[in-house]
Amino acid sequence: MGKPDTGRLDRAIAQASRRLAAVQNRELWPLDGCERRAVLAGLAGGSYKVVRGESPARADRKLLAGPTRDADQAPDLVLLCRGGGI
Repeated sequence: MGKPDTGRLDRAIAQASRRLAAVQNRELWPLDGCERRAVLAGLAGGSYKVVRGESPARADRKLLAGPTRDADQAPDLVLLCRGGGI
């Protein structure tokens, strides 16, 4: 019986760990285009609300939830990623 080839799995785990650490440090490079647009839209929307003197609560929820495709955690972000509007 040959040795199992775990090098490919080790590289995938290391890459996933680097991407997770980057997202936790609020870096945008590991996000795909849809997730990046949704995060930047939340940031821009919150900035606009603050300038107008309103509460940026909805935009803050989108930013705090982070990039996810789980509808239970961040429904606004999921809507944007699926092409829907808010």
